Amino acid sequence: MLTMAPDAPTAIDSDLARWLERSEALAFARLTAAAERTPGNPAGASRLEIGGGVAVASEVSKDIILFDRALAFGFDEPLTEETVEAVAAFFRDRARPRSSIQLAPAVATPEAVGWLRDRGYVPGRRWVKLWHDLRTLPVMRSSLRVERIDAARADDFVAIGLEVFELASSLDPFLRAVIGRPGWSHYLAYDADRPVATAAMSVFDDVAWFGFGATLEDARGRGGQSALFAARLRDAADLGCRWAVVETGEETEEFPVNHSYRNMVRAGFHLAYARQNYNRVVDLG
Repeated sequence: MLTMAPDAPTAIDSDLARWLERSEALAFARLTAAAERTPGNPAGASRLEIGGGVAVASEVSKDIILFDRALAFGFDEPLTEETVEAVAAFFRDRARPRSSIQLAPAVATPEAVGWLRDRGYVPGRRWVKLWHDLRTLPVMRSSLRVERIDAARADDFVAIGLEVFELASSLDPFLRAVIGRPGWSHYLAYDADRPVATAAMSVFDDVAWFGFGATLEDARGRGGQSALFAARLRDAADLGCRWAVVETGEETEEFPVNHSYRNMVRAGFHLAYARQNYNRVVDLG
Protein backbone atom coordinates (compact mmCIF):
# COMPACT_ATOMS: atom_id res chain seq x y z
CA MET A 1 0.00 0.00 0.00
CA LEU A 2 1.40 3.39 -1.01
CA THR A 3 1.85 6.13 1.54
CA MET A 4 0.83 9.13 -0.51
CA ALA A 5 1.71 12.62 0.69
CA PRO A 6 -1.04 15.24 0.98
CA ASP A 7 -1.39 17.97 -1.62
CA ALA A 8 -1.56 20.68 1.05
CA PRO A 9 0.16 21.15 4.40
CA THR A 10 -1.37 19.53 7.42
CA ALA A 11 -2.15 21.71 10.42
CA ILE A 12 1.34 22.41 11.72
CA ASP A 13 2.84 25.19 13.79
CA SER A 14 3.66 28.23 11.62
CA ASP A 15 7.17 28.43 13.06
CA LEU A 16 7.71 24.75 12.27
CA ALA A 17 6.43 25.32 8.73
CA ARG A 18 9.08 28.03 8.27
CA TRP A 19 11.88 25.87 9.69
CA LEU A 20 10.93 22.88 7.57
CA GLU A 21 12.18 24.93 4.63
CA ARG A 22 14.66 27.32 6.20
CA SER A 23 16.82 24.72 7.96
CA GLU A 24 17.35 22.77 4.74
CA ALA A 25 18.12 25.95 2.82
CA LEU A 26 20.62 27.17 5.41
CA ALA A 27 22.29 23.76 5.49
CA PHE A 28 22.89 23.89 1.75
CA ALA A 29 24.00 27.50 1.95
CA ARG A 30 26.60 26.40 4.52
CA LEU A 31 27.63 23.43 2.39
CA THR A 32 28.00 25.57 -0.70
CA ALA A 33 29.91 28.34 1.06
CA ALA A 34 32.35 25.75 2.42
CA ALA A 35 32.72 24.15 -1.01
CA GLU A 36 33.39 27.60 -2.52
CA ARG A 37 36.24 28.09 -0.04
CA THR A 38 37.90 24.82 -1.04
CA PRO A 39 41.15 25.73 -2.89
CA GLY A 40 40.39 26.04 -6.58
CA ASN A 41 36.66 25.46 -5.96
CA PRO A 42 36.71 22.10 -7.83
CA ALA A 43 32.94 21.68 -7.41
CA GLY A 44 32.30 25.02 -9.13
CA ALA A 45 30.07 25.90 -6.20
CA SER A 46 28.13 29.16 -6.01
CA ARG A 47 25.07 30.45 -4.18
CA LEU A 48 22.53 33.25 -4.13
CA GLU A 49 20.66 34.29 -1.00
CA ILE A 50 17.64 36.38 -1.97
CA GLY A 51 14.04 36.95 -0.96
CA GLY A 52 14.43 34.91 2.21
CA GLY A 53 15.47 31.84 0.21
CA VAL A 54 18.64 30.26 -1.11
CA ALA A 55 19.78 29.09 -4.55
CA VAL A 56 22.83 26.84 -4.89
CA ALA A 57 24.66 25.62 -7.98
CA SER A 58 27.57 23.41 -8.95
CA GLU A 59 29.31 23.58 -12.32
CA VAL A 60 30.04 19.84 -12.21
CA SER A 61 26.63 18.51 -11.12
CA LYS A 62 24.77 17.11 -14.12
CA ASP A 63 21.90 14.70 -13.67
CA ILE A 64 20.75 15.45 -10.12
CA ILE A 65 19.10 18.57 -8.74
CA LEU A 66 20.50 18.30 -5.22
CA PHE A 67 23.22 20.88 -5.90
CA ASP A 68 21.34 22.95 -8.52
CA ARG A 69 18.20 24.14 -6.78
CA ALA A 70 16.50 26.96 -4.92
CA LEU A 71 14.18 26.78 -1.92
CA ALA A 72 12.71 28.37 1.24
CA PHE A 73 10.93 31.25 -0.47
CA GLY A 74 7.73 32.84 0.78
CA PHE A 75 8.26 32.61 4.54
CA ASP A 76 10.54 35.44 5.64
CA GLU A 77 9.18 37.71 2.92
CA PRO A 78 6.60 37.34 0.12
CA LEU A 79 7.71 35.57 -3.05
CA THR A 80 7.79 38.02 -5.97
CA GLU A 81 8.26 37.66 -9.71
CA GLU A 82 11.49 39.64 -9.36
CA THR A 83 12.87 36.98 -7.02
CA VAL A 84 11.81 34.18 -9.39
CA GLU A 85 13.53 35.95 -12.28
CA ALA A 86 16.71 36.50 -10.25
CA VAL A 87 16.84 32.81 -9.34
CA ALA A 88 16.15 31.69 -12.91
CA ALA A 89 18.90 34.04 -14.12
CA PHE A 90 21.29 32.64 -11.50
CA PHE A 91 20.97 29.19 -13.11
CA ARG A 92 20.95 30.57 -16.68
CA ASP A 93 24.12 32.55 -16.11
CA ARG A 94 25.85 29.38 -14.93
CA ALA A 95 24.59 27.38 -17.93
CA ARG A 96 23.03 24.77 -15.69
CA PRO A 97 21.40 22.09 -17.86
CA ARG A 98 19.04 21.10 -15.05
CA SER A 99 17.77 23.17 -12.13
CA SER A 100 14.86 23.14 -9.73
CA ILE A 101 12.91 25.72 -7.78
CA GLN A 102 11.15 24.05 -4.84
CA LEU A 103 8.06 25.65 -3.34
CA ALA A 104 6.17 24.60 -0.23
CA PRO A 105 2.45 24.10 -0.96
CA ALA A 106 1.44 27.29 0.84
CA VAL A 107 3.77 29.29 -1.42
CA ALA A 108 2.95 27.58 -4.73
CA THR A 109 0.05 29.88 -5.64
CA PRO A 110 -1.28 29.90 -9.22
CA GLU A 111 0.45 33.24 -9.71
CA ALA A 112 3.82 31.90 -8.54
CA VAL A 113 3.45 28.76 -10.65
CA GLY A 114 2.77 30.99 -13.64
CA TRP A 115 6.00 32.92 -13.04
CA LEU A 116 7.89 29.64 -12.98
CA ARG A 117 6.16 28.31 -16.10
CA ASP A 118 7.02 31.50 -17.99
CA ARG A 119 10.69 30.75 -17.28
CA GLY A 120 10.55 27.12 -18.34
CA TYR A 121 10.00 25.48 -14.94
CA VAL A 122 7.45 22.66 -14.95
CA PRO A 123 6.28 20.32 -12.16
CA GLY A 124 8.44 17.26 -11.49
CA ARG A 125 8.54 14.61 -8.79
CA ARG A 126 7.67 15.96 -5.36
CA TRP A 127 9.76 15.64 -2.22
CA VAL A 128 8.12 15.04 1.14
CA LYS A 129 9.05 17.04 4.23
CA LEU A 130 8.92 15.37 7.64
CA TRP A 131 9.49 16.48 11.22
CA HIS A 132 10.13 14.93 14.62
CA ASP A 133 9.21 16.35 18.02
CA LEU A 134 12.30 15.78 20.16
CA ARG A 135 10.39 15.35 23.39
CA THR A 136 9.94 11.70 22.38
CA LEU A 137 12.92 9.70 21.15
CA PRO A 138 12.92 6.28 19.50
CA VAL A 139 14.92 3.26 20.59
CA MET A 140 16.26 1.62 17.44
CA ARG A 141 18.28 -1.58 17.30
CA SER A 142 20.88 -2.50 14.71
CA SER A 143 23.76 -4.90 14.29
CA LEU A 144 25.84 -1.92 13.12
CA ARG A 145 27.82 0.33 15.45
CA VAL A 146 27.29 4.11 15.12
CA GLU A 147 29.97 6.71 15.87
CA ARG A 148 30.07 10.47 15.55
CA ILE A 149 33.16 11.41 13.54
CA ASP A 150 35.48 14.34 12.97
CA ALA A 151 37.52 15.42 9.95
CA ALA A 152 40.06 12.64 10.55
CA ARG A 153 37.53 10.15 9.16
CA ALA A 154 36.20 12.34 6.36
CA ASP A 155 37.61 10.06 3.64
CA ASP A 156 35.34 7.21 4.71
CA PHE A 157 32.28 9.45 4.85
CA VAL A 158 32.97 10.94 1.43
CA ALA A 159 33.74 7.61 -0.24
CA ILE A 160 30.40 6.14 0.87
CA GLY A 161 28.47 9.26 -0.12
CA LEU A 162 30.02 9.46 -3.59
CA GLU A 163 29.32 5.78 -4.24
CA VAL A 164 25.76 5.59 -2.92
CA PHE A 165 24.59 8.89 -4.41
CA GLU A 166 26.54 8.20 -7.64
CA LEU A 167 28.25 11.58 -7.49
CA ALA A 168 31.24 12.74 -9.49
CA SER A 169 34.45 12.90 -7.47
CA SER A 170 34.56 16.65 -8.11
CA LEU A 171 31.55 16.99 -5.79
CA ASP A 172 33.75 15.79 -2.91
CA PRO A 173 33.84 19.30 -1.30
CA PHE A 174 30.05 19.32 -0.78
CA LEU A 175 30.44 16.26 1.43
CA ARG A 176 33.83 16.97 3.00
CA ALA A 177 34.17 20.68 3.61
CA VAL A 178 31.89 20.94 6.65
CA ILE A 179 32.95 17.76 8.46
CA GLY A 180 34.20 18.84 11.87
CA ARG A 181 32.88 22.39 11.44
CA PRO A 182 30.81 24.13 14.16
CA GLY A 183 27.10 23.54 13.75
CA TRP A 184 27.59 20.19 12.03
CA SER A 185 27.67 16.60 13.21
CA HIS A 186 28.66 13.67 10.99
CA TYR A 187 28.23 9.97 11.67
CA LEU A 188 29.43 6.61 10.38
CA ALA A 189 27.87 3.21 10.99
CA TYR A 190 30.32 0.32 11.13
CA ASP A 191 30.08 -3.37 10.37
CA ALA A 192 32.84 -4.49 12.72
CA ASP A 193 35.62 -2.09 11.67
CA ARG A 194 34.28 -1.39 8.19
CA PRO A 195 32.36 1.88 7.63
CA VAL A 196 29.19 1.13 5.66
CA ALA A 197 26.73 3.99 6.22
CA THR A 198 26.70 7.77 6.70
CA ALA A 199 24.49 10.53 8.06
CA ALA A 200 24.82 14.23 8.89
CA MET A 201 23.08 16.85 11.02
CA SER A 202 23.19 20.64 10.99
CA VAL A 203 21.66 22.73 13.79
CA PHE A 204 20.12 26.20 13.47
CA ASP A 205 18.79 27.85 16.62
CA ASP A 206 16.75 24.99 18.11
CA VAL A 207 16.07 23.04 14.89
CA ALA A 208 18.15 20.16 13.52
CA TRP A 209 18.28 19.35 9.81
CA PHE A 210 19.16 15.77 8.86
CA GLY A 211 20.74 14.77 5.58
CA PHE A 212 23.19 12.62 3.64
CA GLY A 213 21.92 9.29 4.91
CA ALA A 214 23.57 6.63 2.73
CA THR A 215 24.25 2.91 3.13
CA LEU A 216 26.43 0.68 0.97
CA GLU A 217 24.30 -1.85 -0.88
CA ASP A 218 25.71 -4.94 0.80
CA ALA A 219 24.98 -3.52 4.27
CA ARG A 220 21.34 -2.59 3.74
CA GLY A 221 18.48 -4.14 5.66
CA ARG A 222 20.39 -4.24 8.95
CA GLY A 223 18.89 -1.16 10.60
CA GLY A 224 21.84 1.12 9.95
CA GLN A 225 19.85 4.19 8.93
CA SER A 226 17.39 3.63 11.78
CA ALA A 227 20.32 3.59 14.20
CA LEU A 228 21.76 6.73 12.59
CA PHE A 229 18.39 8.48 12.98
CA ALA A 230 18.25 7.49 16.64
CA ALA A 231 21.78 8.79 17.27
CA ARG A 232 21.05 12.13 15.61
CA LEU A 233 17.70 12.56 17.34
CA ARG A 234 19.35 11.93 20.71
CA ASP A 235 22.18 14.36 19.97
CA ALA A 236 19.75 17.02 18.70
CA ALA A 237 17.71 16.71 21.90
CA ASP A 238 20.87 16.98 23.99
CA LEU A 239 21.67 20.22 22.14
CA GLY A 240 18.30 21.64 23.18
CA CYS A 241 16.55 21.35 19.81
CA ARG A 242 12.77 21.28 19.61
CA TRP A 243 12.45 19.65 16.20
CA ALA A 244 14.36 17.63 13.67
CA VAL A 245 13.41 17.96 10.00
CA VAL A 246 14.24 15.91 6.93
CA GLU A 247 13.14 15.36 3.34
CA THR A 248 13.13 12.63 0.70
CA GLY A 249 11.41 11.64 -2.53
CA GLU A 250 7.67 10.99 -2.51
CA GLU A 251 6.33 7.48 -2.93
CA THR A 252 4.22 7.30 -6.09
CA GLU A 253 2.93 4.63 -8.45
CA GLU A 254 6.09 5.16 -10.52
CA PHE A 255 8.30 5.03 -7.40
CA PRO A 256 6.24 2.82 -5.07
CA VAL A 257 8.91 2.14 -2.44
CA ASN A 258 11.27 4.69 -0.92
CA HIS A 259 13.21 2.95 1.83
CA SER A 260 14.51 6.28 3.16
CA TYR A 261 10.96 7.51 3.68
CA ARG A 262 9.96 4.31 5.46
CA ASN A 263 13.01 4.51 7.71
CA MET A 264 11.98 8.06 8.63
CA VAL A 265 8.45 7.00 9.54
CA ARG A 266 9.82 4.04 11.50
CA ALA A 267 12.00 6.48 13.46
CA GLY A 268 8.94 8.51 14.44
CA PHE A 269 8.99 11.32 11.86
CA HIS A 270 5.65 12.85 10.89
CA LEU A 271 4.70 13.77 7.34
CA ALA A 272 4.18 17.52 6.99
CA TYR A 273 3.55 17.94 3.25
CA ALA A 274 4.75 17.15 -0.23
CA ARG A 275 6.81 19.93 -1.76
CA GLN A 276 6.62 20.42 -5.50
CA ASN A 277 9.83 20.55 -7.51
CA TYR A 278 9.56 22.84 -10.53
CA ASN A 279 12.31 21.71 -12.89
CA ARG A 280 13.89 23.25 -15.96
CA VAL A 281 15.93 21.15 -18.38
CA VAL A 282 17.93 23.00 -21.03
CA ASP A 283 19.60 21.41 -24.04
CA LEU A 284 23.02 23.04 -24.11
CA GLY A 285 23.99 21.21 -27.27
